[in-house]
Amino acid sequence: MLAFLILPILCLLIGLVLLSLGIRDAVANSTRGYREVTGYLIDYTLQEAGGYDSQRRTETADTYRLVYRYNVDGQEYTLVTSYSTSFVPSRGSETEILYNPENPAESVIGGPNQSENHLIFIGLFFMFCSLPFFLPFLPKRKQKKGGKQAARRAPSKWAAVDWVGIVIGLFLIGISYGALAMISNSYSPVGIVRYYAASFHFMLLVPLLMIAAGLLLLYRSLPFRHKQKQNAKQNERNKKDENENSDR
Repeated sequence: MLAFLILPILCLLIGLVLLSLGIRDAVANSTRGYREVTGYLIDYTLQEAGGYDSQRRTETADTYRLVYRYNVDGQEYTLVTSYSTSFVPSRGSETEILYNPENPAESVIGGPNQSENHLIFIGLFFMFCSLPFFLPFLPKRKQKKGGKQAARRAPSKWAAVDWVGIVIGLFLIGISYGALAMISNSYSPVGIVRYYAASFHFMLLVPLLMIAAGLLLLYRSLPFRHKQKQNAKQNERNKKDENENSDR
C-alpha cells in the first residue's frame, strides 16, 4: 500500500517545491514599480523546430518566441518573450507589458505569462494530480453506539457525494482554465474569448473539452445525482416485482 503512494507523494513534494519557488519569486518580484502598457504582436521567431521525437516516440510542434512592440512617450520599443509557445497569436494581437519607467527598454510580459506564475501553475498541477490518490486513505467517520442500540440517524446528504469525482472534476476545470490563461495571457474570460476570436487554432478545442468533462464529472458527483440513481434503481426493482407478481 505504501508503494502505491510513492508516486503521488513524489508529485506532491515536487508541486510544493515549485509552488514555494513561484510564491518566493512573486514576493521578491523585480518588476515592482513597473508601469503597464499595451503591446502589439509584430512578429515571431522560430525557437525550436518540431518533428518526430524518437525518444518520446511522438510528433512535436514548432515553438516560437513572440516579438511585441510598445510605445512609451512617443518612443517605440520591442520585446521578445523569454518563453516559447506553439500557439502563435495573430499579428496585431494585444498583450500586457510591464516596463521600467527609468529605462523603458527594460520590460517583461505581464499577466499570467510572468515566470513566477508559470512555477505556481505547474506546482498546483503536480499537487492536484496527487490528491485523488490520497482520498481512499482518508479516515472514515465511525458511527457511535449509545446504550444497547446504535443511534439511528438519517444519512447526511454529503455522505453520498463522490469526493474523488469532485476533486478530479475541479482539477480538470482548474488546469484547463489555467492553460487557457497561459495561452491567451489573460485571466479574464473576456480576454480568453478575444484570443479565440482572433487566433483560433484547432488544438485550442482541447482545453474546452477538458473543462466540459470536468463540469460533467462534477454534475455526476453531486448528492442529488446519487439520489436520482437510487430512485431509478428502486423504480427498476418495483417494476420487476410487479412483473413477477403479474406472472403469478
